[in-house]
Order: sequence, then structure tokens, then C-alpha cells
Amino acid sequence: MNEFEAYIIQKANYVGFIFLIALFSLINSALLLAPLGFHARELLWTYIVLSSGILFLDFLYFLIRMNRRGYLIRSHGWLAFVGSLPIPGFSFLRLLQIGLIARKLRRADLRLASSHVFAQRASTTLLVMTFIGIAAFEISTVFILQAEGAAADANIRTPWDAVWWAYVTFSTVGYGDRYPVTTFGRVVGLFAVTVGVALFSVITGFLADWFRRPRQRRLQKWNAADTADEPTPSQQIVEIKRLLEEMEASYQHNRSLIQERLQTLERLLAEGEEKSAHRKG
Repeated sequence: MNEFEAYIIQKANYVGFIFLIALFSLINSALLLAPLGFHARELLWTYIVLSSGILFLDFLYFLIRMNRRGYLIRSHGWLAFVGSLPIPGFSFLRLLQIGLIARKLRRADLRLASSHVFAQRASTTLLVMTFIGIAAFEISTVFILQAEGAAADANIRTPWDAVWWAYVTFSTVGYGDRYPVTTFGRVVGLFAVTVGVALFSVITGFLADWFRRPRQRRLQKWNAADTADEPTPSQQIVEIKRLLEEMEASYQHNRSLIQERLQTLERLLAEGEEKSAHRKG
């Protein structure tokens, strides 16, 4: 197991978010083939570029953080680079990279990754809601342009009008300078308001939890100091199980590294013997 594969297990929720962003870009690329208006297609291009920006920043992060040669070749980082380019359809290569890495993981690794996702519930919920917010924002802007484009008295006519209206609506501010006049446009508005309220509620809850976390740790330390030094039998059992799980994970990781090293040495030895036999012949 290399460094990138270990990161995927530890941060499976973030890797899933990047997977959804790549899929989002691929769907936008397919929508460019749909019979949409000029302004809607212009918005789709904008979202493809923004998605590519997120994917490229992710690629740079791993390129700087990890061994470059190992990431680019063994972890198929070159697919991540090409898949981050703002070219319609290229994000498929990013999905392919994640799929190739996931195929190398064992069933135990996948169970460990899923346990990390559930253990990091706050960050997982934030990432999921962030993606839903991005997707809902695009749906709102594209559909509102399609709905209001044919109305004679419409005041949402350009991509900038749609983006401004969607942002004001999602934030529940509602200035009223841009508003839908068609029935379908108002349905889109209801959708935008509902998602906006849910999104900001989750963000507010995450921030409150983030600020409360250090205080909870201090309280736990104080409570632990007030209690007896000797843990109860049930606490000892939990601690022993945790230590066993950590030892098992460490053993599996070290075993994978040793096997990779052994395979490399065997390959080098075989190549050396083959070259020696070739010279004698």
C-alpha cells in the first residue's frame, strides 16, 4: 500500500467529494450536447472551468505533499492532471484514476475507509452538502434562464442575472431586484430557497461544532482527572480492542511494504540473471 492509497483510506470522505466533482464536470460536458440556449451553454462552460479549478488544486496538493514520481506513475497522477484540464469530457480520466486506485484496495481496506467516513460525520456532512449546494446552484441558474428566456417581461436574461438571483436566493437575502415571472421560474425559486436554507443550516451547525470541539476536549480531560486513575474493566476491554485494531492495521501496512520490496528485489535479480546469461551466450 503506497502513500496515496493510505490517504484514500484515511480521507475517504474527501476523495468521495473529488469523485463527485469530477462526475459533475462530466455530466456538464454531456449537457453541452443538449439543445439549450446560448446563455445556458455559457453557464455550463463556466461550471466546467470551475470544476476543473477544484480538480487541479487537488492535483497540486497531492503533487506537493507526496513523492512526485510515485504519485504521477504508481498512483496514476498523470491521469489526475489530464483529467483536471478544462476540456469537456476529460474529467472521465479523473474518475478512472480513482477507480484504478480503489481496485487495489482489499475488502478490509474498504471497511476501514467506510469506518473513517462515519467517524468523521461532521466533515462528511459538510462535504456532501457543499456538493449538493454546487449542483443545486447550477441547476437553479441554468433552469431559471431556460424558464425566463421566453418571457417578454422577464428581468433575468443574462448568465450574470441568473447567478446574482441564485446567490441572493440561496442566501435567503432576497433583494428583489431580480425575480422570476413565469410559473416554472417560480418553481425553480422554491427549489433554490429550500436548498439554500438547508445548506446554511448545515454550515452553521458545522461551525458551531468546530468551535465547541476544543471546549469538549478540555472538559473530557478535566473529567478524566477527577475520576479514579484505574479504568473500569469495560474501559480496559475497549482500549485493548482499539490497540489490537491499530496493531492489525500497522501489520497489514508493513506487510504490504515488505511484499512490494520483495517483488522489486526478485524482479531485479531475475533481470540480472537474464543479462548475465545473455552475455555468456
